[in-house]
Amino acid sequence: MFKSLTGLRLAQIRWCSRVIRSLSRIRSLFGVIRALREFPILRHLFIGLVGYNRPFPLLEDASASIVRYRKPGHEDSSHLKLLMTLARSARPSDYPALFHIRSILPHTHNIFDFGGNAGNLFYCYSKYLKLPSDVVWTVYDLPENIHTGVQVAKQKHESHLRFTNNLRGADESDLFIASGSLHYFERPLPSIIADFKRKPRYVLINRTPLTNGPALATVQDMNDLLVSCMLYNRDEFIRGFEQIGYTMVDSWQVAELSLVIPGYPDRSAATYSGIFFKLATPVRNLLHLGRANASGRARPAKHRHTKKPQRRLGRTAAHRSSSSGRK
Repeated sequence: MFKSLTGLRLAQIRWCSRVIRSLSRIRSLFGVIRALREFPILRHLFIGLVGYNRPFPLLEDASASIVRYRKPGHEDSSHLKLLMTLARSARPSDYPALFHIRSILPHTHNIFDFGGNAGNLFYCYSKYLKLPSDVVWTVYDLPENIHTGVQVAKQKHESHLRFTNNLRGADESDLFIASGSLHYFERPLPSIIADFKRKPRYVLINRTPLTNGPALATVQDMNDLLVSCMLYNRDEFIRGFEQIGYTMVDSWQVAELSLVIPGYPDRSAATYSGIFFKLATPVRNLLHLGRANASGRARPAKHRHTKKPQRRLGRTAAHRSSSSGRK
């Protein structure tokens, strides 16, 4: 009885969300929907209609809203299998990433894959890149995904792959990758990297939903999976990297993915994003300059900067829907 009622409620939320999402595209009706979502008395009605498909202040609040309906996506073994299947070939958003990785491979020895599941990105990219024999690709993820990754790597006799659930492994990385994973962590990535003993020279972000509005948490509804995630503000995200010494080399739109919150097109991500950052001053140069200044022999040169552009609880996978995204 309880399961049937839960199923009916889930169907109602999805149907109302589809209708409200469609109506929000009509400019004359969006004003009505905006009043409905913001006016105190009507807001409760709006929440009743869309359920978990709305903004939340914290990732844990978004996660709590889906417990009664589904097991969270990152705990569902079928999700990992789906992601491994999707990694069999590159998608359009992979080609900008492959372009930048190929350009830095000659001087890249350690790659850190943040939220890399069972190594699915490695298996995909190794088909398109000629990895140097000494490259170590370390995947950071949850213990259950690491267990699967280790087993798969053994079956494939893969020597480049390593797995860890300790972020300290990123201290030695030349390239830090967060592809389809960044939005499942509540702490912004610039804040995480700022704590590293040695910052990676390059950071590659891909398949991440960014919004022009305030940062928020929400839920991705992928039919069989419900996953809580973050939408970071784009300008704040880029500025965070600039504040820890990075410059943005390139950015691109991930048109095959979107995350549209019903009734909140102004706070949604019409497309996902990819960004490639480079550390403005390599660590070894900073150390050299520091020693030179201390001895009074030299002063650091002024660097030219490029013009400024205007707790993980889930995972995603790749069909385009109004509220979906996959690694």
